Amino acid sequence: KGLYTGEKESVGASSNVISGISIFPNPYSGSTQISYSLSENTNVKIEVFDQLGRTVQMITNSEQETGNHSYNFSKGSSGIYLMKVTMNDTTEIYRLAEMQR
Repeated sequence: KGLYTGEKESVGASSNVISGISIFPNPYSGSTQISYSLSENTNVKIEVFDQLGRTVQMITNSEQETGNHSYNFSKGSSGIYLMKVTMNDTTEIYRLAEMQR
């Protein structure tokens, strides 16, 4: 309990390479941690967009090794953001909510 991974929408073929994407805390105030695990080496691209579709931050776009990975995200202003995770032929969208401090 207490771990909220956000609402997710998948596009494309399902993949077992990435698992356990967590966004904690969510909603958050200040910053949140994005964590996941890879079962094999693969390219991972994580982008965050505002509600108008503008890129807020490119979190990563690199070939990553098997294992656990984590990043902190902080926009600094309250609002709803969409995090797009692209890997191989799969894209997943997660909702992030930053609350006022």
